[in-house]
Amino acid sequence: MSILGYLDMALDAPEDHPGQHESFLRIAQSNAEKLLSLVSDLLSVSSDSMGVHPQRMDLMDLIGMCVASAGPRAKSRGVDIVNEATRSLWLTADPGRVTQVLDNLLSNAIKYSRPGDTVTLRAWETGEAVCFSVTDTGIGIAEEDLPKIFTRYFRSDSVRESSIPGVGLGLGIVKRIVENHGGSVTANSRPNLGSTFTVTLPKGAADREAEGSVGPSL
Repeated sequence: MSILGYLDMALDAPEDHPGQHESFLRIAQSNAEKLLSLVSDLLSVSSDSMGVHPQRMDLMDLIGMCVASAGPRAKSRGVDIVNEATRSLWLTADPGRVTQVLDNLLSNAIKYSRPGDTVTLRAWETGEAVCFSVTDTGIGIAEEDLPKIFTRYFRSDSVRESSIPGVGLGLGIVKRIVENHGGSVTANSRPNLGSTFTVTLPKGAADREAEGSVGPSL
């Protein structure tokens, strides 16, 4: 309804007020992006199947694309993104699913940050694993809520009382995808100081969702 309402106002706005048109369209665009994200999350959850199709991929390239995609959203909220993942890190994983993980973590980091805050991405390798982290300097998570944040539909009391939109699906999807790669995801946070989410993926991923859903490695 919000999208349709602002589009109607843009259509009815006087032609000699182009700034008003742009303002209404930007609000409609922002709400359309929120709706797209919600529908994507709901479809992922309803399918209850997030099998992975691994192939040889460079994590650095994928992070670069996700950062570029999130740039306009971050800029509109006054949040800086710093990409420190500047070295090639090769692994066998599903690029589409890893993109989904990165997009969800980046989206959350931006969403729960304030104007002037910073979101930082890092990536490294350790033994037979490749790791990456998304750190923000935003509102943080209460200690008692940390064990629950990967539960579907969980939203803390402070977030529910705020005007920040969401239904609590993103982190549950992240956990499922990472575990289907045979990896793990952890979170560390302090209220009002920010959060860090760290993902660890084996360099040679295996599909943990369904037999036969793994594509050939390149």
